[in-house]
Amino acid sequence: MKSRLSYFIFNKRLDYERGHLENLRYDERGITVDDVYTDERGRFLSRVLDSYQTDMSWHRLCFDVNGNAAGVYKLTVYAANALQFERDGRFYRIDELVRSSEYSFDEKIDLLEPYIQKQIVGLQDVLLHEVAGRYLWIVLEMYSQGNEETSISNITIYLPSRSWLEYLPAIYQRADLEGGFLDRYLGIFQTLYEDLNLKNRNVADFFDADCSGREFLQWLSEWLDISDSYLWPEDKLRRLLSRSVELYLERGTKKSFEDIVEIYTGAKPYIVESFQLEKFKGREEYETTLLPMYGDNPLCFTVLVKEECVKTVQEINILIKIIEEMKPVQMELKLVVLKPYIFLSQYSFLGINSVLGQYRDM
Repeated sequence: MKSRLSYFIFNKRLDYERGHLENLRYDERGITVDDVYTDERGRFLSRVLDSYQTDMSWHRLCFDVNGNAAGVYKLTVYAANALQFERDGRFYRIDELVRSSEYSFDEKIDLLEPYIQKQIVGLQDVLLHEVAGRYLWIVLEMYSQGNEETSISNITIYLPSRSWLEYLPAIYQRADLEGGFLDRYLGIFQTLYEDLNLKNRNVADFFDADCSGREFLQWLSEWLDISDSYLWPEDKLRRLLSRSVELYLERGTKKSFEDIVEIYTGAKPYIVESFQLEKFKGREEYETTLLPMYGDNPLCFTVLVKEECVKTVQEINILIKIIEEMKPVQMELKLVVLKPYIFLSQYSFLGINSVLGQYRDM
């Protein structure tokens, strides 16, 4: 091809805030209609993109949809060779107009109407071969769909225009000048090819727990013999995978249990192994307190976690399953959730789940 593809991408809060958001909010998933319980629309007017080339022929626009892929989207593409224009005797700059708080969204759309070059409804991936101009900006409209939140992210605009028609004999190129059918038809396979090439160039990202998508986290987990990865919230699974080599080398040890439980609960647990109690044998407290609490099974170990770390029965069951998966087969697990109360001869530990209060005269 004549030149390598370049692109602009909107994937950070600042990318959206440099434009104009109306009834849209931004979070880590992208931009979402503010109130999903109404039929109101949300609109995004982007900042002005500069290709630094007059009459630039743009190539392609695509974006990701998280949630209801069958949502309603309307995309309007604008392009111009100059930023300044005159309307009703007044001069405007397009980039300043986009950022201005003096005009409403509708007023901005009205002023920019002469620069509309393409409008698309319901498509997430479109060719922009007929869009020409040094500067380009877009308006994206989203409509809420019932109670399901839908967000849009990674709005990507490629340039310059590239077509597989360039590889065909001139007779085919001349024949397609009027209707452009062959260009659009080849564009289907061209975009598939470009996306595949992009994935190949960025294949290292799929092996990085901090960059990989959720579906590839599951795949990485299988590589690392983490069979219960579906139980882990995404942020905690990323932390687990990033430390997987370290944890694998320590697998089956007390430290590995401490680290895994800390990753899942956010706090280091207390682990009691049976051999730690042998020095208390023969004492009264061993028979009256330690034996009822921890038992005398030499293959049993007790994991104690604070109640605020596992707040529901489901979280407790998940934690048990995670530890069961990691422990040696012959070992027996006992999980204890420390309640913030004092029970004599029970799991009450000063400074952990109980404290001494100050005496006050009634």
